[in-house]
Amino acid sequence: KAAANGTTTTAAAANPTFPPTKGQLYNNTTRPVYRPQSPSKRRHSRSCCCSCCLWTTLFIILILVLVAVAGAVFWVIYRPHRPNFSVSSLQLSHFHLTSTGVNSKFNFTLVARNPNKKIKFFYDPINVSVLSDGVDIGDGSFPSFEHGTKNTTTLKTVISSSGQSLDATQISTLKSDLKNQNGGLPLKVQLNTKVKVKVGGLKT
Repeated sequence: KAAANGTTTTAAAANPTFPPTKGQLYNNTTRPVYRPQSPSKRRHSRSCCCSCCLWTTLFIILILVLVAVAGAVFWVIYRPHRPNFSVSSLQLSHFHLTSTGVNSKFNFTLVARNPNKKIKFFYDPINVSVLSDGVDIGDGSFPSFEHGTKNTTTLKTVISSSGQSLDATQISTLKSDLKNQNGGLPLKVQLNTKVKVKVGGLKT
């Protein structure tokens, strides 16, 4: 509007109109500008990822090849075989089942063979248990010993149970086995120990 003194006021220009016009609502100057990633950067990131995967795969394959070669060399030099054990004899010299427990005595002979030419075994004391249908009816042990190369060792021990107390279910199981087996018992001999192995100068 023209003022009385002939000058033009600029208040309308300084203060925006209310409500805002459509041009002000859709003014894009305050919005962030979308800048898409250039194709060269995407291709570079993909190539780096593929390169890392390739080198990782090659490294794993190299490790597997080295392990296989080391195992083959070890086999050719030492020809390792597991030791084997066999029960030479198991004689029952005494067995008496009461209403509260069992008295038993077994003479047990075990034969241990080491077929290796360059590998030795060192055994801690061997604990022996005789079980019948899961019921422990005797315990014993073998002393610790060194099992040399190409060696056969015979071990003997007495397995016994002096008045070992059993519950009613265990006694019933043993009586049932004695009746069904015509005075015999199914037996399981269990041996537990720790073994050290010496290969050349290395002892595990």
